[in-house]
Amino acid sequence: MKKIIAVVVTYNRITLLKECVYALLHQKDCTDTQLDILLVDNASDDGTKEWIEEQIAHTASHDTTPIYALHLSENTGGAGGFYEGIKQTYSECDYIWLMDDDTIPNSHTLEGLCDSASQI
Repeated sequence: MKKIIAVVVTYNRITLLKECVYALLHQKDCTDTQLDILLVDNASDDGTKEWIEEQIAHTASHDTTPIYALHLSENTGGAGGFYEGIKQTYSECDYIWLMDDDTIPNSHTLEGLCDSASQI
């Protein structure tokens, strides 16, 4: 089974983050693929951290896509957030899917990525 981790970097855009996570949780399944989500919070102060922790608790108690978090102590910008997210995940998966919190993938995006990866 292939494992893909979606690394989503966010900073004080909880409304967009909610849309992004909802879209990731509703991806059409790929055959023989597991999707996990790592949310990298760049020291948000708008309730993002609390919302992320609620989502982690919810997914842990349900049979759904796992969500994990990395809460940074300062805003390191997009590049810093991706650096920390990649550093945390690169040895744990086959592919890393990077996106900002304002990326809203359609329900077939993961399927397309899996199809493309199978041709490599």
